[in-house]
Amino acid sequence: MNLKALSYKLREDTINIICAGKTGHIGGDMSVMEILVELYFKQMNISLDNMDDENRDLFILSKGHSMEAYYAVLAEKKFLNLNDILKNFSKFGSKYIG
Repeated sequence: MNLKALSYKLREDTINIICAGKTGHIGGDMSVMEILVELYFKQMNISLDNMDDENRDLFILSKGHSMEAYYAVLAEKKFLNLNDILKNFSKFGSKYIG
């Protein structure tokens, strides 16, 4: 898997999320993308198949200004649905904060 190309693709998804929600922190999102991609697609032991495995890796993002990038990565890993994020990001009552 070409992680550099994936990072660029997920940056595009992130910008689409920000535009759809009319809010976001583009600088924080862009600066963290390679880290998230490296962790989720190369380093971490986490997938939909091992969610009940107590030995899976856990990740906590405390950099709230990078949520849009995190949503894009989670959508690519199939934990979230990108179309649902685009439709509901930063909308009143949504689970996707902005």
